[in-house]
Amino acid sequence: YAPIGVDSFDYRALRHELLKLKLPRQEFSFRLTTASMADDVALASAFTTSLRTAVIPTLSPNGRFSPTRVSYIDSTRMRQQLHALDTDASAHDHAAPSAPTRHVPIFLFSVADGALFVDKYHRAKALDDMIIAVQSNERSHVTRISCNARAVYADLRKPLQPMLAAVALRLGGLLPAHVSYSQSRKAAYQDWLWAVGEHPLSALGAGHHITQTHRDVVWRNYVARAMERSLAAVNAAHYVLQRVRPSRANYAALVRNAPLVARMRAAYNTTRVTWRSLAADVRVLDFDRAAGRIAELDAAAADVHSLAVRIADAFHELRCVLPAPRARAADIDIFNQQVYPALSAGTTGTFNCPKLNGVIQVKCTASGVISEVLLDSKGLSGTIPSTIGLLTRVVLVMLYNNALRGSIPTEVGTMNALEQFNVRSNQLVGPLPSELGALPALLAFNAHTNPLATTIPPQLFNARTLFVVNLFGAQLSGTLPSTVGLASRIYQLY
Repeated sequence: YAPIGVDSFDYRALRHELLKLKLPRQEFSFRLTTASMADDVALASAFTTSLRTAVIPTLSPNGRFSPTRVSYIDSTRMRQQLHALDTDASAHDHAAPSAPTRHVPIFLFSVADGALFVDKYHRAKALDDMIIAVQSNERSHVTRISCNARAVYADLRKPLQPMLAAVALRLGGLLPAHVSYSQSRKAAYQDWLWAVGEHPLSALGAGHHITQTHRDVVWRNYVARAMERSLAAVNAAHYVLQRVRPSRANYAALVRNAPLVARMRAAYNTTRVTWRSLAADVRVLDFDRAAGRIAELDAAAADVHSLAVRIADAFHELRCVLPAPRARAADIDIFNQQVYPALSAGTTGTFNCPKLNGVIQVKCTASGVISEVLLDSKGLSGTIPSTIGLLTRVVLVMLYNNALRGSIPTEVGTMNALEQFNVRSNQLVGPLPSELGALPALLAFNAHTNPLATTIPPQLFNARTLFVVNLFGAQLSGTLPSTVGLASRIYQLY
């Protein structure tokens, strides 16, 4: 049979229905690519490796269970295989708040003989970064669902309905009609009275038309996501600005950057007004108008954060006013032999903040305990010693733009007050210490541009306070741990 066509997979109908979910300022584009497993050995190998068989219980219309053998694709294994092939599956479905595009690859596997499913029961399934669907040449397959003592049949040659349901779930969080959420029990539940209807989300119908109600739900979810993104951006801006310490010495910087401050306040006021307008639109169920404000809200919130960073940078320029010393020879371990012995003394509570060639290296509390280590761009060499874990009161560690080698010691996990740890642009290697995830106050971790050549430890995202994780250019391997979902406050992940 022909896999693509009105009587099989109706590609035009898929496009037509998905365009109903498009926001007023969005543009959808589609690209259809076909490949034969008979000609593509790598794709055939991925399919064969992911293929499984199982015997599952099936409830017949007369109320009896019977064993049924099914062939199915293991979605987890197939996802790994597709990423290994370096296909479109490697594109990022989850775009950053300011990213202009979102890529959702849909893989449809069509076979000639026998029924084929995804994960035993599904004809299409939405994963974190792709959709996997199947098609086979069985026009009247008895499903595991019965209604009014009659079997419910499915046309496995037509995967349009389950594909639309999976894409709608991936794009806008649109759940099947019979699945809901109980506020009292704090859990999902199923009400099969709502499983009827001729639309993609019906478990019993065969229709594929997305309705106005479905579109409104998706747009409401778009609005909720936009609100969450903007709140995260404004909170991140607040975090950046609270690190700034205005004083008489840097008052001139505030005067010079008064236009930036005015622009940030204007962007923040626009964000607040848009929040109120969105709430008012949703209150009267005017999702058309609410969806039209999403782009404005994203732009205003992004401006608040970017301007806050620029203002903070202007103040931080005054932190060090003298040129930093450079290492005289590669065999001189400046960090371990000169700097750190002085820093370690600060843990006694009586240490006066040291100076190196007139450049302040640390900040201390009133009692003399070190609170901030500011050693960025100082030409430091050597390794980060394990005794850094003794600095349990340190909030800020800035070691970026140096020539430090070795790996990050696991003892950083004892620095319970640590909020920012920045070691970007060094020569550090892996592994990354999983103990970072145990830090109760960690907000930002930056190992940008280091030859780490390692994997991301799943424990890293146990730090629920994380705002920023930057591992760009760190030569990472493996996959992004599923535990990233635990770090619900993350605003930037590179």
